[in-house]
Amino acid sequence: MQIKRLEIAGFGKFQQQQFEFGDGLQVIYGLNESGKSTMRAFILGMLFGFPSRRHPLERHEPQGTNQYGGSIELVVDETTYRLTRLGDQPATLVNVQTQAAQPLALLDKWLAPYDRDQYLRLFTFNQAELTVLKTMHASDLNVQLQQVGLVGSAPWRETATTLRTDAEALYKPRGRKPRLNQALQHYRMLTEQVKAAKQRYPEYETLQNRLLDLQAQRTSTQRDLTKLDHEQQQLANLRNQWPVYQQLQQLQATNMTTTLTTATRTRYQQLSQQRTELQHALASARQQLSQQPVDTQSQGLVGFYVQHQDQFDQLEAQLPTCNKP
Repeated sequence: MQIKRLEIAGFGKFQQQQFEFGDGLQVIYGLNESGKSTMRAFILGMLFGFPSRRHPLERHEPQGTNQYGGSIELVVDETTYRLTRLGDQPATLVNVQTQAAQPLALLDKWLAPYDRDQYLRLFTFNQAELTVLKTMHASDLNVQLQQVGLVGSAPWRETATTLRTDAEALYKPRGRKPRLNQALQHYRMLTEQVKAAKQRYPEYETLQNRLLDLQAQRTSTQRDLTKLDHEQQQLANLRNQWPVYQQLQQLQATNMTTTLTTATRTRYQQLSQQRTELQHALASARQQLSQQPVDTQSQGLVGFYVQHQDQFDQLEAQLPTCNKP
């Protein structure tokens, strides 16, 4: 969209004046109070609407005439349109070539997505704003340039500011309290501890080997202790038997011997021979009893013998004793 012509019926110091603009960049200059700011306000009022009567200073109502407003010719896609705003009358948009009326929505389409406030923030500034621009930081200037290049960037810029604030709450280059700063500090501390541990690892290995040696010594000592306990128990048993050993030594020291008489030896030999003969006879009788049949009377005797066999055996064992003198 290009501004081609201004016709001011009455606006500030201008009354019934016309201004023509050529192609390309146009520069409007003049002395102070020559009307540069007034012309700027007129163009803004034509494009976005004049301020209401509640803002008389911004309306720039002229003195000495009842006419207020004017018209502006715009070239869009090589077609010229005339936009007219006069006083309180409704604004009109006309195709200059065909004189056909056009809907004002077409103007909104040309200006979209900007409204008056966005246009003022992005595309226009006065002397005071220019002075502020000179003192603006690089980051603020970058924001202004982003506003020019990206329409509707305010929401995501607010989001960026929020994210930046949240990021600073997590980490600051020289901070201590943010969580990430504390985590980094803790990480550095752990790194130093790991470094120190690596340096002391050979000492750890030495102590570990020393521990294994001590454990082996303890096992060996426990085995020796068990062996000594067993030997101590044996010595305790020998100590308890020491009185018996002393008696045995005393008996062996006396070396007493007893000599049997000839009669006693003869009697012993006789009894021994008699005992042997009785044993043979008893064995022969038992064999005969087991091999020969017996009658009823004998069976009774045999039954009596069998019933009292234990007593007979005991008496047999006592035979040498009974024959002693």
